[in-house]
Amino acid sequence: MSKGRGFFGFLKGLTREVQDEEVRQKDFALSRPSDDEEDEAIEAPSYDTNYEPDHGPSPSEITLDDDVVEYCTSMVSTILTAQGFAGDVKMGRVTRQRMIIDIESTDDLGRIIGRDGSHLEALQTLVRAIIHRKFSDLPKIILDAGAYRRRRRGALKAKAKEMGVKVLSTGKSIALEAMTSSERRMVHVLFEKDDKLQTLSKGNGRNRHVVIALRD
Repeated sequence: MSKGRGFFGFLKGLTREVQDEEVRQKDFALSRPSDDEEDEAIEAPSYDTNYEPDHGPSPSEITLDDDVVEYCTSMVSTILTAQGFAGDVKMGRVTRQRMIIDIESTDDLGRIIGRDGSHLEALQTLVRAIIHRKFSDLPKIILDAGAYRRRRRGALKAKAKEMGVKVLSTGKSIALEAMTSSERRMVHVLFEKDDKLQTLSKGNGRNRHVVIALRD
């Protein structure tokens, strides 16, 4: 990675419009607009973990124009290069709800993702702001690197199930690690039909997390 201001310094040097978009997207990802736990619990996860089908395209998939694909992938590649990262950028699955942009990298994958996905989230915010200014009618953009988001969601599900078993055996509530709003929703959905366990979101901002507890 190149020396200098670093990844977040690079983001902070952008225009006011992109900075405002960064704040808006981070607020959406790290907290909810209200304290209505029920809404959060029943909302479907905003990220499709099975976005690469094994047996051809699904009926919900759409095809983007070649110039749109070229712009999106080239723009992400340019940002990566500006930060001294190497990686191949490809367009993944595209539906009417979301479009996946994949980054494949052998040497820089860890730095592109960052601790707990922080760099990837910041990069996604920047990519959304730039692309949606040019193509405002595109679906929601999901930026992934080395299938990190899919792997993380799988790990979070496994951890949540493990902690659920522990809550049943000890009778004590357990707080999971801080998560984004879509990750919290995933955990809520995981336990929504469980007749013994319930989930609650606690904390604020970056510290917002899920607590698994016995039902009353």
